[in-house]
Amino acid sequence: LFQAVQLEPRIHNLPIKNLPSEEMVAVHRKGDYTADCAAFIKDLTNKITQEYGVEYKSGPQGKIHGISTAKYDIEESSQLIGIKSKALATDPVAKKQRFSLRTKDGRSHDFDFVVLAAGVNTPLFARMLSIGDSCPTYPLRGYSLTMYSCDGLNAEEIKTGQSTNLLNQPIKIDDMYCSSVGANMARIAGFGELVGYRDKATNVPSLAPKVLTRYGKTLFPESNIKEANALQCFRPLSPDDLPIVGAVRSVPGVFVHSGHGTLGWTLCLA
Repeated sequence: LFQAVQLEPRIHNLPIKNLPSEEMVAVHRKGDYTADCAAFIKDLTNKITQEYGVEYKSGPQGKIHGISTAKYDIEESSQLIGIKSKALATDPVAKKQRFSLRTKDGRSHDFDFVVLAAGVNTPLFARMLSIGDSCPTYPLRGYSLTMYSCDGLNAEEIKTGQSTNLLNQPIKIDDMYCSSVGANMARIAGFGELVGYRDKATNVPSLAPKVLTRYGKTLFPESNIKEANALQCFRPLSPDDLPIVGAVRSVPGVFVHSGHGTLGWTLCLA
């Protein structure tokens, strides 16, 4: 434990001083690290937009109200599974319009392929295509709490982004995970509650915000942490907590990318 405190001094803030040494265990995973998922997604979005001409729709034009399949030739559709990515633009089978998406603005958009990657809402869209069994995920509610601190950091370094992370190492304590998200920010997250979908579960009470706040104040006593700032997040959980990724063979042209559970972005490239 002494070595762990050397790696991350804030561990010493935890109430462990009076515990017998044989009851204290710390595991240092050298390969563990954190990254900025928002920056990653922004850069990825810009890259595929510029290099591949991908279009993004938001607001009424992007909110999907329904998905349906068009009639298609069974023999032709079965060929879709074997089509390589380079042939998608020229293959006559690939050009066949087979899926229709209806958006909030009342328009319909036809596509040859559909990738269902709508987080906890993925199984709802899968049901529209009668493939609900291909996406057996359920929303798992968790919480996160962001803490701000300028303790020991140079104000100019924070302003210019040249300072080191607030935490030397990410910490996992009692199944809660705490990591840096900037020079003066850290985030603690945890808990998994099966309380249904967001629209029905938002008002279901939870002890999670209070517990996260207590741990946050212990680790960062100098920060202004408020229980009211804890955020709910709903994660698509699969039965075995592993991602569900791949083609749906019963409906050629449909792919599922969901079920990343509590690890989310960590497994997004699975």
